[in-house]
Amino acid sequence: MAKKKSVFANNLKTFKSSFTGEEQEYRINNGLWVFMRSDFDLTQIKWSEEYDDNQAYYGSIFATCLLKSNGYEVSFDEVIQNTDVEDIATLIAEYIQSLYKDLDAPKQEDDGEDKESPS
Repeated sequence: MAKKKSVFANNLKTFKSSFTGEEQEYRINNGLWVFMRSDFDLTQIKWSEEYDDNQAYYGSIFATCLLKSNGYEVSFDEVIQNTDVEDIATLIAEYIQSLYKDLDAPKQEDDGEDKESPS
């Protein structure tokens, strides 16, 4: 059977991480937050408020949902048994850096031509 073509022509942002022990490429998509809501009853706001107080627990939730949103079959228990706080913090930092990298990039200068209309 032929692979079904997606109706989406846009390219999602991606990032690479060695979080699982091997470098993988992950898509940044809404699935992360959908899994967080359906599996853990957390909204983005609630997760971000709670993360600062318990980074290991809420970071592991983030990692679990990110993996699920990228098609991996993984459980919360599997994540907490195979990672540490540094692994989680690195994964979240890589995600955030990739998500906002376009905002951090310097604006490209004009090609030097004066765009003002002649008087």
